[in-house]
Amino acid sequence: MLPQCRKLRFFMKMNITKRFYLWMMAVVMAVAVSSCGEDDYENSYIVGRWALMTVNNVPVAENNSFDYIFYDNGEGVRDYFTYKVPFVWSESTSNMGATYLYVEDYQGYQYSYIVRMESGYDDFYNRPCWFMYLTDMDTGDLLMFQEY
Repeated sequence: MLPQCRKLRFFMKMNITKRFYLWMMAVVMAVAVSSCGEDDYENSYIVGRWALMTVNNVPVAENNSFDYIFYDNGEGVRDYFTYKVPFVWSESTSNMGATYLYVEDYQGYQYSYIVRMESGYDDFYNRPCWFMYLTDMDTGDLLMFQEY
């Protein structure tokens, strides 16, 4: 008898509970090995260009505004229109489903946000659009961005 057949017979002679636990362990190991890491930015809904519209529901003047540009490689730029500040970013999701965004610029300043996305309508351009609400975890400020 071939060695593989002996192993299979041994597996089949095990009681059903042991076989079930072995199968479950194999499934868990397969999922753990194939699960995505935090480096998967391509599928993030944060990727794109976002214009700051309001802070704490107060419209932001154009000369005080900036855009966040998130690239799908974990890098980005804060665009103040006269100069740009590069940064790196990451996101995570809590067990309760909340999404957290972490931004660190090249000077070492770190920003942590709670993210909420909402679909809406842009009356100026007459089209549907996305809004991203970032709650600053340090100050509690609510920043509303519109994707374009």
